[in-house]
Amino acid sequence: MLLTVVAYATVAETALATVRGARSGALLADLKGEPAAQLDRLSDRTMRTAIAAAPLEQRVLNVAMARDAKRHGRERAPIWLVVLSRLGWRDTGTLQNRIYAAALRNDLSSILDISDALLRRQQLADQITQVVLLLEVEPTLRPSLVKRLAGRPSWRSLYLGTTIGHLKTQEQLSARVLLMEGLARYGPLDKSEVVPSINALDHAGLVQQAFTLWQRVQPGVTRPLDDGEFDRVSRSYGTGYDPVPFQWQMMTGEGFGADAIRDGAHAVLTIHWSGRGVPVFAQQRTSAAPGHYALDLDIPVESKADLSTLSFKLACSKTATPFVAAGSDPTRLRTVTAVPCAFPMLQIVGDVQPSAAAHQVTISRIAMRPLNAGSEAN
Repeated sequence: MLLTVVAYATVAETALATVRGARSGALLADLKGEPAAQLDRLSDRTMRTAIAAAPLEQRVLNVAMARDAKRHGRERAPIWLVVLSRLGWRDTGTLQNRIYAAALRNDLSSILDISDALLRRQQLADQITQVVLLLEVEPTLRPSLVKRLAGRPSWRSLYLGTTIGHLKTQEQLSARVLLMEGLARYGPLDKSEVVPSINALDHAGLVQQAFTLWQRVQPGVTRPLDDGEFDRVSRSYGTGYDPVPFQWQMMTGEGFGADAIRDGAHAVLTIHWSGRGVPVFAQQRTSAAPGHYALDLDIPVESKADLSTLSFKLACSKTATPFVAAGSDPTRLRTVTAVPCAFPMLQIVGDVQPSAAAHQVTISRIAMRPLNAGSEAN
């Protein structure tokens, strides 16, 4: 038995020395210039023995890959891949090489399997998530990706939450919507995982798709203006996810600030302002369609004197439609002209003041309603 082990060790060392002699660089690309003679003298048996003896040695694997590419191209499974698969190795270097081999064969399913293995091991997360993003836009493979994510692997939140910066094209953004819709069929979506996609879609101008996703994770959305009593926004601090444009967004800057605070069982919007500049205090993207709108405000008596320092408008990408008092009551407002776009942003803005002076306004409720039928975005 001892002689058999010694004999194997001798054969393995000889095979390793032969393979290492086929000098290679650290990257597969460096091997394209290998002299033909160095690779041709390596037999299949020598390669199998060397890989089995040192499956974690990247130089050996690189030589094996260059040899297989030169000799067999895509005609058969590479020797190094067969040996490692039988050994069951799952080290990072091997898995990277297996992705390369699968790509040569256009084997997208294997690429997804290998990417899953790397992400579960928390290896090369930034690089591999970009590989999975390429698979996400492939219609035939997307159901497999959805099913894998529905099983809640350890990398699900990482993938859904941190890949947003790589969603650049219309194709990628549309694929993300389909991915989310597929996941929703398996159960409720986690708001913290969906919010990054909602913000990416909104930023890209795909507002309808963003709003549809928002309705999936935020029950009871009121249209065309949500949370007019500031209840949800007053409770949203510390929820662990970024705000979305369909929620109230409170602004703070030099000389001004807005906040939604609890006042007993109710919430109110409070605005403090020095009177300088024309800051935006609060805003929310509405679900309004083009048309005319009314805005009704509920404010305490002590705030009425300073209400005239504020202006309200519905902003589209290039135009803004102001609200004006419909009569003598400054809390009942109407749009001057029709809003030209869908999903305009309702903004509460400081009006130009003749001199700097401290102002404070409290708003208990804002109700927005259409003045013509059908004034909600679909």
